[in-house]
Amino acid sequence: MIKILFVTQLLGKNLFGGVETKMMNYKTMINDESAEIVVKLFDNWNDIIEEYDVIHLFNITSFPFESFMIAKYAKERGLKVVVNPIFYQDDKFINEMHGRFFVLFWKIFRSFKKNIKLFRYFDPFRYNEELFKITDLVIANTNEEFLCLNKWFRNISSKNTTIIPNDVSYEFKNGDKKIFTNKYGFKDFILFVGRIEPRKNVLRLIKAFVKSNLNTKLVIIGKIVDFNYYEQCEKASNSNVIFIQHINHNSEILKSAYKSSKVLVLPSFLETPGRSALEGGLAGSNVIITEIGGTKEYFRDYVWYIDPNSEKSMLNALIDAYNAPKSANLSRYIEKNFIAEIITKKYVEMYKSIMNI
Repeated sequence: MIKILFVTQLLGKNLFGGVETKMMNYKTMINDESAEIVVKLFDNWNDIIEEYDVIHLFNITSFPFESFMIAKYAKERGLKVVVNPIFYQDDKFINEMHGRFFVLFWKIFRSFKKNIKLFRYFDPFRYNEELFKITDLVIANTNEEFLCLNKWFRNISSKNTTIIPNDVSYEFKNGDKKIFTNKYGFKDFILFVGRIEPRKNVLRLIKAFVKSNLNTKLVIIGKIVDFNYYEQCEKASNSNVIFIQHINHNSEILKSAYKSSKVLVLPSFLETPGRSALEGGLAGSNVIITEIGGTKEYFRDYVWYIDPNSEKSMLNALIDAYNAPKSANLSRYIEKNFIAEIITKKYVEMYKSIMNI
C-alpha cells in the first residue's frame, strides 16, 4: 500500500481555484482507481508525515519556505517527494503589473542569478530552488512549463521531470442547459469562470465586451480575490455584464452554465492551461484563451487565441467566436486526450514507478 499526502498552501481552501480542484479530483479518482494507493489531503494538526510514503506538493510558489521545510522533513525521514510547481513567469504580466523598467530589471536579475551566488539571496524563488534539489520528481503540466522551470532553476532537468497534463471530468460534457436558463433567463452567452483578480484579466475582458456591442450577456462566475480590482470591473461594466458569486465546482448549475453558453473565454495573462477552458470546450462552447502558458499544447487549432495585453485582440476574438457556429471538434479532441480517467492512470503509474512497484 502506497500512502500519499497532498499538500498545498494553508489558504488553499479559502482561495479555492484550479489547483485545489485538481487536488480534490485526483484524490478521489486515484483512491477509486487503485486499491494499492491511498491519497489524503494533509492536515497539519493530525497527520504524522512519517506514517506516509510520498509527499506530493502543489503550487509551491504560494508557500515557498514552508513547502521546502515540509519536503526537507519528509526526505530526512525517507519519504519520496513529488512536486507540481504550477510555475510560469511571463514578462507581459510583469509589465502589466509593474511596468517595463521592472521587466528589464527582472531580465537582468534572471541572467545573473543562475551563476552568481550573491544574487540567489535576493531571489524570491530561492526556497523553491532548494526544494528542487531534494525532489524525487517534478511534474510539469506542459512542455512550455518545463522550459520555463529549466530556465529559472539550476536543479531542473529532463532527468527529474515528467509531463502530465491537466484533466477534465467527463461530467462537464453533458450538463443540462435548462437549469441555468430557467434560473437566470438567458442562454447563448459569453462565459468566464475563474477568480476575479488581475492575473485573470477580467477588467480588460469587460472593456472589450462592452466595446463589442454584442447582443448577448457576459456572465462572470467566480470568487472575488482582489476587492479593489472587482470594483474596477464593476465600474467598467454595463447592464449586459452579469456577476455571479463562486459556484461549487461539482454543482449541476456550473455544468449547465458551460452547456448553455455560446463562448467560454479565459483571457488570463497566463494559464497552464486553464481548467475552465477544458470544461467549457468539453461542453461544446467556442473557446477563447490566452496564448501564454502552454495553452497551444492543449487546444491546438480548435480555439481563438488572444494577446492578453491587447484589448483589440480580445475584442476581435469575442466577435469572431460569438458569431461562429459551435463545433463538436474541440469536445471530441478533449474527450480523447484529457478526460480524468486517462490522466489518473498516469498518476497511478508515476507513484508506482517512484516507489519501485
